[in-house]
Amino acid sequence: MADINYSWGSWKATISKHLIRNEYSWSVFDKDGNDTYDFNSHIDSELETKSEAEIDMLQNINDRIGHAPEPQLR
Repeated sequence: MADINYSWGSWKATISKHLIRNEYSWSVFDKDGNDTYDFNSHIDSELETKSEAEIDMLQNINDRIGHAPEPQLR
């Protein structure tokens, strides 16, 4: 599965599938290189579908940044 990439404002995010486990994870980065603000899904999140990962990621982005990218999965 190819990664799902998002870009908005000074941010970028990626949802990817674990190479061995059947789980997804996500990461959010400041495109300007300030890694102080980077964050990602918890290792124990157990996100079993791309949709679960996207919902979890968008909720966390809204909580931390206040504005999220448009969803890509329906």
